[in-house]
Amino acid sequence: MCGIIGFISNKSCTTKLIDGLLKLRYRGYDSCGLSVLAQKKLYTFKSLTEPQSLLPLIPNHVNHTVTAGIAHTRWATHGVVSLSNAHPQVTHGKISVVCNGIIKNHKKLRDSLIQKGYTFESETDTEVIGHYLDLLLKKHDKLEAFSELQKTLTGRYALACILEEDPECIYALCEDMPLFLAKTAQGIAIGSDLYAFPAHDEFCQFDSRTVYQINANGCSNKTLHYQKSDISDTPSTLNHPTHTLSEIYEQPGLIQDIPALWRDRCPIPPFIYGAKHILVIACGSSYHSALLLKYWLRDSAIHCDVDIASEFKMNPPHHTKQSAAILISQSGETADVLIALKQLKTNNTLALCNVMHSSLPMRTTAKIALHAKKEVGVASTKAFTAQAIALRLLYDQLHQRPILNPDVTSECTQQILMRSKEIRKIAYKYRSIKNILCLGKGEMLPIALEGALKIKELSYIHAEALPAGELKHGPLALVDPEVLVITLTPAPCNYMDICIHEVKSRHGKTLNIGAVCEHADDNIIISTGSSPLSFLPLNTALQLLAYFFAEAKGLNIDQPRNLAKSVTVE
Repeated sequence: MCGIIGFISNKSCTTKLIDGLLKLRYRGYDSCGLSVLAQKKLYTFKSLTEPQSLLPLIPNHVNHTVTAGIAHTRWATHGVVSLSNAHPQVTHGKISVVCNGIIKNHKKLRDSLIQKGYTFESETDTEVIGHYLDLLLKKHDKLEAFSELQKTLTGRYALACILEEDPECIYALCEDMPLFLAKTAQGIAIGSDLYAFPAHDEFCQFDSRTVYQINANGCSNKTLHYQKSDISDTPSTLNHPTHTLSEIYEQPGLIQDIPALWRDRCPIPPFIYGAKHILVIACGSSYHSALLLKYWLRDSAIHCDVDIASEFKMNPPHHTKQSAAILISQSGETADVLIALKQLKTNNTLALCNVMHSSLPMRTTAKIALHAKKEVGVASTKAFTAQAIALRLLYDQLHQRPILNPDVTSECTQQILMRSKEIRKIAYKYRSIKNILCLGKGEMLPIALEGALKIKELSYIHAEALPAGELKHGPLALVDPEVLVITLTPAPCNYMDICIHEVKSRHGKTLNIGAVCEHADDNIIISTGSSPLSFLPLNTALQLLAYFFAEAKGLNIDQPRNLAKSVTVE
């Protein structure tokens, strides 16, 4: 989703802003821009391509004298992708604003500003902020104007602003969205993502409903609580053409390492152990991992509901103060999950998250780290694997089982990666397919759902997943020579054989993943053994298949179109 980076220093800081934008790309974006204060003047530059393209636009006399600036990667919500809609949004050449989130009352404010003579050059809700601030600055001093602005705006947002008349300050405020400040050797950084900052020893998170005035020495607000940082600003080693492929290849190591990290820690809070009802809330890939827990808990006395976070606020499932709620989010900033957290009746809340300094783990009663390290590819791969392992470990500890031995699954997953050329050949064979059905049974259904999502995200091929038994209850009507049906069979399954026959009799294409099926057009044979994590090698095979579909079509795999890494708006 959109990203903010700001920097203020006694030395030129243009490169720090550009570097921050480059690090924010993993969140997903469609345009970028920056505003800088140099020689007491405000300059703004925007681009619809890479952040590096901004640098040639900046004249040398500006570049070498920048003392403060704000920059932004935009993911379009209000308005199409265009330079006029890109951030920063500037008012009268004097006020520059960057904003994440959504201003819910922007239309009402826009209408009132138009009546007062303001003209708008963009479709964005952010432009409203600068114009309204300009109106307030005619009546109030700066801090009072920002305070009045915050009282007026409604929604979830984080914003930063610079003023030409105040070249030594950056102003920041937020409402229910993350915004951080960090002290670095070169100056003070602010932003929506700690990964975008230069190396820093300590940081703090801004509170909602508070105006912050930042200069090169720090922040005017003395109540900030700083904490030591263990954040690495670099992703995992890029050993392959893309971050996504590197992250797929990291999974055998994760499968091996994560159980060992649990062995001495046992992080499950007591309220989970005593729960008769567990409610799991998540979105996207995290939702698919949650479905695995629901499947496993069917053999226990614990009732488990899994709800899509965006549906929760409309029609929450029955739960009480005694229920335990597990909220899953890779980024910890998923808007729908955070909104659901506010609506829960119970305080027995556990965050399962990959970014431990994010909003979700800071607002729940307990938290468990995924230990997947930074995931750069927009489409989740290793984070999903880490979620599935964590949920299986949680399940095993609830039933007082020993920590699982990951050796077999790790080895099987490594063997799949060693056969990537075989999977690549199959993907290229079917690269012109327009529609794919993924069939699974039992715990393979969540894996089929996740595989279909990866195919959609990475290759833009329409794919959907369904229980194998539902094929004949309607979806079979879709099958023709242009449809590929993928079946997941970790062990020989007569029922799946029947499905393959049904598809082939209607001239559909069939690809089986798992135990060999001689009737399928193609097989990716996987021997998984009896490990509780035996579904993971099949998931890895689907990830590779989706990846090579995208490669065959020449697509941007790390940053698929229209998608964002951290979905911070409803």
